[in-house]
Amino acid sequence: LKGTKITYTSGTTDKPKGVVLSEQAILNKVMALSESIEMSENDVLLSILPLSTLLENIGGLYLPLYNGATATLFSPEQTGLSGSSGINPEKLLAAIQAVKPTAFIIIPQLLELLISAIEQGYKLPDSVRYIAMGGAPISKDLLEKAKLLTIPVYEGYGFSEAASVVAVNRPSANQLGSVGKVLEPHQVRVSEDGEILVKNSLFNGYLGQKSHDSHQFYATGDLGRLDDNGFLYVTGRKKNVINTSYGRNISPEWIEKELDAIPLIRQSLIYGHGKPFLVAIIVPATSDFAKHIEILHKLIQQLNSKLPDYARIKKMIIADEAFSLQNGQLTGTGRPKRSTIYQAYQLKLAHCYDHSGSEASSTNIME
Repeated sequence: LKGTKITYTSGTTDKPKGVVLSEQAILNKVMALSESIEMSENDVLLSILPLSTLLENIGGLYLPLYNGATATLFSPEQTGLSGSSGINPEKLLAAIQAVKPTAFIIIPQLLELLISAIEQGYKLPDSVRYIAMGGAPISKDLLEKAKLLTIPVYEGYGFSEAASVVAVNRPSANQLGSVGKVLEPHQVRVSEDGEILVKNSLFNGYLGQKSHDSHQFYATGDLGRLDDNGFLYVTGRKKNVINTSYGRNISPEWIEKELDAIPLIRQSLIYGHGKPFLVAIIVPATSDFAKHIEILHKLIQQLNSKLPDYARIKKMIIADEAFSLQNGQLTGTGRPKRSTIYQAYQLKLAHCYDHSGSEASSTNIME
């Protein structure tokens, strides 16, 4: 295969593969993004995510270079995203203040950090006009909170085989809950079983494998829909769909987005394939979480009351540690490695179903 760039998939559901991208595919993407976010030579971009991620490569470096704009590259230590301690909020917020960028890219965990900081008195520089967000799915409630705080964040969607971004919200067309409108020259349709299919300006193929047929739609493995106004919605991963023992199909991302919007919860993962009910693995947002368990019970019950009975959470496991790159439970773009996490908690998960016949309608906490 011939190509200009080889980028590796994150390996969320399979072993990482080398994605061969042509110069034209990359250029098409940069031009489309430039038009969609109205970038000019006056823009200043701050690179926060590692350049090893394709999204940051394309949006944080190639995009400003193409437009004659400024790309600011700090070391991970300066942005507070290095080491086993995870994110250093003070360093990240200080970097944003020092650069006063017009745009930057974040993942959901960083949006939660920004929201928390602004609620506590932090002020984004007036220069910031566009914050792109990719990676893992995020709750609509969290996006609405960001809007109330006037954080100019815009959710998008993409994957390596399409040279990153496929669809993105923008100042002129923003629909909360969607991942925006499809970028040119991509063509998107949704299959009968709900899978998102993409065509045009894609990769040449995988390293060591046969070429991709450019005349064929690429099956993304993502589930979603297109509305009448052309906005794309992503509802989950086809491989992640949970088939309960009662024959119900559930996208775990749907429930995880709602859980992650609860202030007491930092991260969550839903389990229940082939089981009679769902279990949530919860990463607490605070160190004194034990004091708030009763409140969490009530919040989970409130969430359950809004969900159909087959999608309600019956039991929870409190995680031993946060899902992170360091422990191999997160990809570089912030998506959970489900099989790895399930493996880490397999004994506790099995214990949740030891007495499945006596499951309670309220949430049970397992320490």
